[in-house]
Amino acid sequence: MVFLDPTTDIAFKKLFANQAKKSLVVDFLNNVLELQPGDQIIDVVITDPTNHPETATSKSSIVDVRCEDQKKRSYIVEMQVSFQSDFRERSQYYAAHAIARQLGKGETFSHIMPVIFIAILDFKLFDNNSHYISHHKILDVKTRNQELQHLSFCFIELPKFNKNLEQLESVEDKWIYIFKNASNLKTIPKQLKTTAALEEAMSTLEEGAFSRTELAAYEKLINSRRTEESILNSAKEIGLQEGRQEGRQEGRQEVSKKIAHALLGKNMPHTEIAQITGLSIEEIQALGKK
Repeated sequence: MVFLDPTTDIAFKKLFANQAKKSLVVDFLNNVLELQPGDQIIDVVITDPTNHPETATSKSSIVDVRCEDQKKRSYIVEMQVSFQSDFRERSQYYAAHAIARQLGKGETFSHIMPVIFIAILDFKLFDNNSHYISHHKILDVKTRNQELQHLSFCFIELPKFNKNLEQLESVEDKWIYIFKNASNLKTIPKQLKTTAALEEAMSTLEEGAFSRTELAAYEKLINSRRTEESILNSAKEIGLQEGRQEGRQEGRQEVSKKIAHALLGKNMPHTEIAQITGLSIEEIQALGKK
């Protein structure tokens, strides 16, 4: 068996932008949002599955889902797989935009539904948090009460998830394992057959579930990623060699800045550029303004 990478636009939408498979969306959301019985999502409507075109150079995939929970409360979940720089700012912009676009002509603010923004990231976003999934809400700094309840965020940082199959405990763990490792599997392991939703998710990602056109676009995207990774590795090696040859701190600094400037042009996150070059986030931000 061959399974497609669910962090790609085509595979991600096959899982979550398909009304016929909305049970997968429900299961994924209830688990990653840690919703308890009585508050769980029972129905979803994919409201905007074609807003963002599938292309070989696409850097993100967004699916908007209108949800109803067991208490008949309605809200919107915006799910995104992304590889963009300045993502903290972007995520807040996207979530705020999801609120702003709700009101039609003549509607009042009382019609606004809460928005939950979920991002599945193939890079580390928060350096001061080692856990692979984090939840963010607007809280009063003194009382810690959540009086403003219309915006919340959930970030899943795949590089921080290092559990193997034998270490998977929760259904949440198993969903995240699928996102990080599905394309490396040759069969559906028993650990991913513990629920009908998990097994169906893996079957949905199986190569045979995709058309020839979809597979051709997928292969083109994967090749594009490989090329970018090769360029990055080459830039890192050149930087190390030039730095050693210079033998001076100012020489290494200049090489690091050149590499950082090139990676900024590829929209690589500032945190990753900092790890590669050794420059500070402030230095990288300054280079981005030039």
